[in-house]
Amino acid sequence: MPGTIQHEFDTAARDAGFADWDAMADAVRDATPPEEGEAMWQRVLTSPGMRPGRISSATADDMAALVRAVWRNEAGPAEACSNLRRMMGQQRLTRKIATGFGPEVLVTSKSGTVPGGVSNDVGVVTFPDGRRYAIAVLTRSLTPGAPTREDVLGTAARMALDHLRADGTSRSR
Repeated sequence: MPGTIQHEFDTAARDAGFADWDAMADAVRDATPPEEGEAMWQRVLTSPGMRPGRISSATADDMAALVRAVWRNEAGPAEACSNLRRMMGQQRLTRKIATGFGPEVLVTSKSGTVPGGVSNDVGVVTFPDGRRYAIAVLTRSLTPGAPTREDVLGTAARMALDHLRADGTSRSR
């Protein structure tokens, strides 16, 4: 159905010469030698269907700004922002950013994954001293079909926030 993420995936796969996303995923998975699968995946990544502007896309700054606006009740009615914060706080299936922090740090986030190598997480990290930071970590695997380890996203988030906290910078207050 047009407008759905499945439609976007299928369009990108068709642009790269496959019947649909599932056919592309099967071909990449079953490719021998593996370099053939990598070449297929690169064809999909560079297809017109994957170009920014053609599909839904946002930068890490865009996503962090959105999360900041939600936390400040600026993204919509206060009740809607509150509901979104509550729902993000209830996410339990993936804890990508959270892997970079101990239990004393509250991480409220929402992740997203595109099968085949995209793994993202956006949210707010609140430290015991009350300082909080909006953060977005967006990744794409250079190896087709290789899963992104969640701890890599958490480490990237922790390193970025360690740097901001060390120089006293905060854009999320």
